Amino acid sequence: MASSKPTTKTQVSLAGTFASSAFSACWAEICTIPIDTAKVRLQLQGKQTAGEAPKYKGMFGTLSTIAREEGVASLWRGIIPGLHRQCLFGGLRIGLYEPELWQLWWLAPLIL
Repeated sequence: MASSKPTTKTQVSLAGTFASSAFSACWAEICTIPIDTAKVRLQLQGKQTAGEAPKYKGMFGTLSTIAREEGVASLWRGIIPGLHRQCLFGGLRIGLYEPELWQLWWLAPLIL
């Protein structure tokens, strides 16, 4: 039979929260940058002059064309600046959410 001890919730430090949120944001960037690359190529193609045949057709066609002509690794071109951005923005946005929420919760009676 399972023990009847109550479980205690452990507090995660601010650095731990920042690190885990930065890691999560970076993982999301790694997973979605090929889609973002294809989206940008499709957007830039829309600015071509009239009369030119479009090189890319649809999201999956764009992904396969890029992989075939430039190599699969080119789908992740520009990942390093994206990871830097996500470490900072994702880490700060998600990592500071709970501490700031508690600050506002404690300050709310003083403000109102």
